[in-house]
Amino acid sequence: MLLRKSITARQDSQKRISFTETDAFDALHAVATEKFGAFEGIYERLSRGLRKQRKYKSYELILSSFTVGELSFSLTGSEIAERIRELPVAAGDVPPASIIARTLSSLSTLQAKMGIDLLEWCEQDGRLYIVEPTFLFYLRWRKARTAYPSWSVVMDDLLARLSSVNAQGRHLTLTFNVGKPSAR
Repeated sequence: MLLRKSITARQDSQKRISFTETDAFDALHAVATEKFGAFEGIYERLSRGLRKQRKYKSYELILSSFTVGELSFSLTGSEIAERIRELPVAAGDVPPASIIARTLSSLSTLQAKMGIDLLEWCEQDGRLYIVEPTFLFYLRWRKARTAYPSWSVVMDDLLARLSSVNAQGRHLTLTFNVGKPSAR
């Protein structure tokens, strides 16, 4: 943040420096992409999954479930499903529980093929763990933000996704859950 304010050395002056929330978001995004950019290729490969042709983007949605809501290094299967419903995804693109369960079970196979160990699905606990904290940081900050996602940002993203779906000539079904927003 200091470099972005053109401060490269300690200054004894009485000049007051102020930082905004946007400055903090920019700094976090910069750290995620510049310091942990090696995760980009891993993320892309993990989000594609084991098969090339899939009906649902289940791997990507599972990873994205860690980017919404309270910060957590582990989520249960039901928490993952709940968070996926919070993402701006058309109802027809949300995988059924059976697909999510199968995807969670196959994560270890995918990671073994990739030679990585970032996530661990514990069948006994019914919980997905992120075992590498920097990967969680990367997931949450890999996309630039200027603020916590507002309704307008979520709606813009939703409209963009709907436009691409409509361009493909697919039938759309929308479901909106209206409720009390979670505390941040």
